[in-house]
Amino acid sequence: MNKKIHIRAYSAMSIKFTKREKFMLIGLLAVLIGYGWYQTAYGLIMPSNGTMTIDGIKYHGQPGINFTPDYKVLSIENSTWYMINSTGSLSKIHFGVQDNGMVPYTRLLNGNLHRGLTSTTEVTLNLYFGLGKNRLDTSCNFMKNIESYSDHLVFLDGHHNTIHLVR
Repeated sequence: MNKKIHIRAYSAMSIKFTKREKFMLIGLLAVLIGYGWYQTAYGLIMPSNGTMTIDGIKYHGQPGINFTPDYKVLSIENSTWYMINSTGSLSKIHFGVQDNGMVPYTRLLNGNLHRGLTSTTEVTLNLYFGLGKNRLDTSCNFMKNIESYSDHLVFLDGHHNTIHLVR
């Protein structure tokens, strides 16, 4: 009985393929291996808590879904935000329209109006975003963007404190 099983297994292993079928199988195998490598390199699965940190940047998403980091660019031109820093102080900041590569801003903090220019017109993850008094200001306060949403931005300032901009 064991001899019959061995003979049948051997005869199943000796299947003959035409040249065309061999090329098709090799091509299919290459596609499957390539897809596997792609998933290993780029296809991440969002963990059960819905947050993932990559290179110090926190991403939020639906748990269990394939996830690819998205570096969206958000324009700050002609928009108003509320700024909350790590001490809890709240201020209102309005960004104007770009003027020679910089965006003017006005910030209302504790009844005082502060004016200045930003270092960029758009915000994206890992970008260093600066607020300065004027074009010649060398004491510009740079903050690193660590979280980006359409209505909420989170920055780390030079002292590693968090600053939130909320629409």
